[in-house]
Amino acid sequence: MGAILDLPVELSSFLSRKPPQTLLIRGAPGTGKTTLALALLRAFPGKRIYVTGRVSADEISRDYPDFASNEAGGVTLVDDRQRGKGLASAAKALNAVHKLIADPNADEDLRSLLLPSEVLDAWSRSSSTEPVMVVLDSWDAIVEKHLGSRSATGDAPASRHDIERWLLDQMNEGPVFTVIIVEDRKANHFEYLVNGIVTLDLQTTDDRPERWLHIEKLRGVRIASPAYPFSLESARFRCAGHFDSQAPIHAGPLHPEPHHLPGTIWPGSQEYAEFFGRPHIGRLTLVEKDHEVSDNAVRLVIAPLIASVLVNGGRTFGVLPPRLSPADVWRIFESVVPRDEFLRRVRLETTAPIDEEDEFHSIVLHDRTSTTGAVGHRTPDALRFLSEKQDPTHPNLSVVWTSALQALDAREPGAYTPENLPAIAQMYLRHAVMHMVIIGNPDDAFMDAVRPMAETRIAVSARNGRVFLHGIDPPTPNLLLSTGDSGSPFRLLRVV
Repeated sequence: MGAILDLPVELSSFLSRKPPQTLLIRGAPGTGKTTLALALLRAFPGKRIYVTGRVSADEISRDYPDFASNEAGGVTLVDDRQRGKGLASAAKALNAVHKLIADPNADEDLRSLLLPSEVLDAWSRSSSTEPVMVVLDSWDAIVEKHLGSRSATGDAPASRHDIERWLLDQMNEGPVFTVIIVEDRKANHFEYLVNGIVTLDLQTTDDRPERWLHIEKLRGVRIASPAYPFSLESARFRCAGHFDSQAPIHAGPLHPEPHHLPGTIWPGSQEYAEFFGRPHIGRLTLVEKDHEVSDNAVRLVIAPLIASVLVNGGRTFGVLPPRLSPADVWRIFESVVPRDEFLRRVRLETTAPIDEEDEFHSIVLHDRTSTTGAVGHRTPDALRFLSEKQDPTHPNLSVVWTSALQALDAREPGAYTPENLPAIAQMYLRHAVMHMVIIGNPDDAFMDAVRPMAETRIAVSARNGRVFLHGIDPPTPNLLLSTGDSGSPFRLLRVV
């Protein structure tokens, strides 16, 4: 299942290839090129040199505190802003050998003298045996300053094309991993000379920013995923791998409740509480999932909330979507709830047939008795189960999938409809100490019917195999969903 990564898997593999290697990073200003380059430096096992041509060394250290802490670990920073006048001065000093340099048969070692001084500085710090990474950020600023006004008049002793070719020739003479950052996304001769190309994009979806890294070429590396969404939160590059919709879901481990807040339910996840708040007793949460989103993605987010209710002595009633059995539900919670507690505190409604010999037969509601008015069948048993103990310190939870309501209504018309669902929900919330979660597609008539009642609305979407969440109410930034780790049920990465 998808995880939060410091670098795309393919780039990590590319870093392990034997140098010399060259990687081109391109994208518009503000897309995250520098942050990605610093992440590459952090991951590189050899010597590291960072050449800056746009901002000062002090600004880099201030804006990227994580990078500043890495300087003591072997990152050498070369500040191009403190250097001389570039190629114009160099050409004047080399005027005596100008014809030799311009001669197409001239020694390449002499031509390398016309490279930017910071490139020569970085090269001088490299070794013929020890791998080194050299980041040129940005190459546009470095080479344009180096060429100066002479390039515009055609009076420069070398063109940008020449200098870029000599740059790669020079770096490829040693075990150098060269990272070149450019802001021009147009095709150029670099594309044919470098070993790898990645492009960074900043786009807007649902009025919220999204950042994407596109892998266009990595020689010698299999590109399993050509696109990665990423975040620059806390001035650090992090991206999300593919979300495996078939991976098993486990409710834990739960985050402990930092402090008790009367009238609310602890959702089992600090990140859920941070972005969406704590669910209130007597209120309703809507999870509006696009058709492309797997049910497992929603279960990953909701399972810790259910587990938190069970662990704290509450009860849950669930209306299961088709193809989810009671045994499947038990497997989600078996790591956090003892079996006997699960059997006492959980009741389910399902369209799936349950054999009387099934170990979970006792928690499935079988009463077919209908009630009068707007309340559908089976409601009395479920409501009785949730309201038997009116204890605000042990609140209950009801989780309803509208796909299940559709299946139940198809089997017994009138059982659950968009017209009677608001009344059913209000009856539950009024008579039981509980919170209700309803999950469905945004265009579902059931969702339309209860949307005005919702305290919290969470939108879930999927793009390129990744799952995004954002709060409609309360509003939140775009969040990337991933599996948790040994101390977290799941993770939400803010896309900034």
